[in-house]
Amino acid sequence: MFIVRDVDIARGNKKVAEQYAFESDSLSELCDKNARIASAHLRFDHARVFRVLQSLFPPSEKDGLPVPPVFNSLAHEIVARL
Repeated sequence: MFIVRDVDIARGNKKVAEQYAFESDSLSELCDKNARIASAHLRFDHARVFRVLQSLFPPSEKDGLPVPPVFNSLAHEIVARL
């Protein structure tokens, strides 16, 4: 038995990339928008990356959530290394 996908997960997808957002009110919101776009195009690998990145950025007050008092030091270190 073989599982065949019509999406090549090893390469980028121009159709999806053209729809990704590059500006938003917060990084958390930007990651959420792009995760939704990726999921809509069945790029769950991309969506997962955006969700992980979203978890590293504190939400802003514009997201309707309270802003944490301190940026998690682990998140800061991970982002700095990216």
